[in-house]
Formats: sequence, structure tokens, C-alpha cells
Amino acid sequence: MQSRFTDAVQLIRSEYPGLDPDIDSYLEGIITENGDHFESVDEVYEAIGSFLEDANKSADVRKCCKDVYNTLKPDGSVNTNERLDEPVHMASLVNTFNDRVMNTSSIWMVKKEIPSSVDSKKLRKAEARALEKAAKKLHSAESSKTNPYEVETASVSQQLDRREKLSTDGSAKKLTDLRIDNFDISFGSRILLQNASLKLALGHRYGLVGRNGYGKTTLLRALANGDLRLPQGLTVLHVEQEVVGDNTPAIESVLQADTKRASLLAELEKLKRGNDVDSDAASFRLAEVFDQLVSIDADSAPARAAAILHGLGFESDMQTKPTKEFSGGWRMRLALARALFAKPDLLLLDEPTNMLDMRAIVWLESYIQSWSGIMIVVSHDQAFLNAVATDIIHLTSQRLDAYKGDYDDFIKARDERLINEEREYNAQMAERAHIQVILKTIIGLVGSCLKSRS
Repeated sequence: MQSRFTDAVQLIRSEYPGLDPDIDSYLEGIITENGDHFESVDEVYEAIGSFLEDANKSADVRKCCKDVYNTLKPDGSVNTNERLDEPVHMASLVNTFNDRVMNTSSIWMVKKEIPSSVDSKKLRKAEARALEKAAKKLHSAESSKTNPYEVETASVSQQLDRREKLSTDGSAKKLTDLRIDNFDISFGSRILLQNASLKLALGHRYGLVGRNGYGKTTLLRALANGDLRLPQGLTVLHVEQEVVGDNTPAIESVLQADTKRASLLAELEKLKRGNDVDSDAASFRLAEVFDQLVSIDADSAPARAAAILHGLGFESDMQTKPTKEFSGGWRMRLALARALFAKPDLLLLDEPTNMLDMRAIVWLESYIQSWSGIMIVVSHDQAFLNAVATDIIHLTSQRLDAYKGDYDDFIKARDERLINEEREYNAQMAERAHIQVILKTIIGLVGSCLKSRS
């Protein structure tokens, strides 16, 4: 960690001692990953201000954010202008320009304004109940300590379409495209996504990008945990936790990920051991189970599992070792192998290349080129995203922006959009300056007239 990043983090800790460890770690991640990108005190305040206000209501949060910014930018080379406390109102002569010119803010801070159809009072009450519920869950998790991975930190809400009908008989249509509309995700009092929408097409592989601490992993968890409404029967796998180490051989651990195959094999053994195996009903069911096993190509499952393990670096002798003999990194590879073998409708990968060597990365890039479901990948490996992504989803300014193509295509499209926005901004500023000159001239003429009359 660079010295100025360390100094900025220590400054926050000295001003706000006793920060919750999760919040402290979260803020440290924001500072270390995004410290070079902050261009104003306002951007620092937007990123960390809400957390500091929650920690100490009486503290001067904006002063702390200014000190953090000055620590990160000691040379003062970047714009340090701050947002005005109140908007500037022009005379009636220029009313037609007010909305378009005078309310213009920096294009780097701009956010889409989306009208809300939700009653504000009901929304505030719902948010209060959600925060209270999340706090109770967090307190319960900290008290029991039964599972160190289960910590509730995000609040999710979604505005549902009442016209949409749910299947109540357990049936589900064949997955085609997936669309999730009108959802919010917050971390404490900080809103990560607001009125966001997500459209995912079958067979597409989406790279999810954005600054660290802005909610990429939180979004994946919301999808995996069922916090966001998904079609009934949709299978979702999020590769986040390593496989638990026990006596199960590595290849058997992968085979167990196909729960349908495992269930059919268990039923097959039960039918074979049954006393009524010769009965018509048992024989009929036995034939059904055999047909289903054939339809899912159950016989080739061990070979497919072995091929996936080999691609991820497991040699033949390693595949028969108990999972408890592997390190955490190798058990993460096992978790990835299980997900690839299970073939869920929606696969969520969070930094999959972190625990892989170059050979395994090349194999993974090739393997998922033919992925038939929907995949979302969070990765800082730009080469990997260029190799696998068909689309990019950019998490920015509390929204999700979709781009066609790989990571390089996204950068080109984003830069072109920013250039156009900057041109528009400069034109607006020139028009604003022109109006101010006209207004100043008019005020001067009015003043001269008043003096001459007096």
C-alpha cells in the first residue's frame, strides 16, 4: 500500500476510532483501490461520507473527507472545487436557460434521474424496517458464530410487476433471457444501486466491472442468495467459498455437484435393494430411472469431471485425494470445478483467475467459450475478460450500464461517450458564460438608469 493511502486510512481511523471491522476494511478497500481516481472532495464524500456519518453523527464528516483528499492529492494538481451549498438563481430574463445551464454539474458526478413511482413515506418506512431486520441478522450472526461466511451486510429491495404470474406447481419454462427491473441494493446507509435494471441473454457471458467497493460482489451475492426475484426453477451457483475439507475424494466432490444425477443413482440403488424389485410398479420405476440416467449422460459423468479437474491443474493422483488434504487455493479450484460440472442456468464467478496458474487460465478461457447458460464474471484480469466476455456491465453512479463486446470494446465506447459528454459540458459552460455577460450588461444599464433618475 502506498504511503499516502496508508496515511489516509490512518487519518480516518484516528478521527473515527472504534469503527466496525467490516466497515473499516470496506473503507480501506475504497481508499487503496480508488485513491488515485478521486478528483474532488465531493467524490471522496460520496464514496465514504455516509459511513462516517453513521459512525459519529456529531463529527465534521466533510472536513475529514477534505483532509483525506488532501492526503491523497498532496500536490493539489487535481480540481479541489466543492459543490455549492445552494443553487444559483438567475433573473427572469434567463429563466428559459435555468434548467439546462444553471443546474449543470460536473459530468464526472452526473447521475441519471429516474422518476420513482413509490410513495416516499412508505419507502422510508420500508427502508427503516429493512435496516432494522439486517441489523438483527448481523447481531444474530455475530452472537452465534456458527458460520463465519454468513454475514448480512446488504439490504435489497425490488419493485415487482403485479401483472407477472408465478408458477405454483413447481414447473418452469425453458430459460431464455433473464430480466430484473427496479431494484435497489444498499450497504448500511450507502446506496450501491438505485432503480437498477439487469438484462441477461442466454448464452452470453457478462463481465461485471467497476471500482472496488461499489457493489459488484454484493450484486452477485444478492443474485445467489435469492434476494432478487428470479424465475422459479432457475439454478444459480456463485463460486465464492472454497469446498469444505473432509474425506471425500476430489473427483467424488465434483460428481456430487450434479444433484440430479446423485439423486437418481441413490434411487437406483434403493430400488435394486428393495424386496419388491420384481413387482410391476418397481420394475416400471426402475426403467424410468434408467431412462433418466441415460438422458443426462450419467455414464460419462466421471470422465467429464476428471477432464474439468485436469484442466484446472489436478493430476490423476490428486483427483483421488480427500479434499481435506488440499490447501485453500486448491479447494477454491474444486469449487470452480463443481460449478462448471453442475452447469447451472446462471453461473456467477468472482475473480476466478486469482487462484489459477496460466495453464489453468488458458484452459478455463477455452472451456467457457461454449457455455450454454448465462454467466457473470467479476475480474480485474482484462486479458481474461477480452477472451471470455461477450458483453460488459459497468457498475457506476448507482446504476448498471450495458455495453456490447469485450473489455477493450467497452473502454472505447465508454471513452467516446465521455468525450461527447465533455464536449456538451464545455458548450453549456460557454453558453452560461455568455448569458452571464449579457446579464451583467443589463444590470449595469439598469444601475445607470437608476443613477440618472436620482
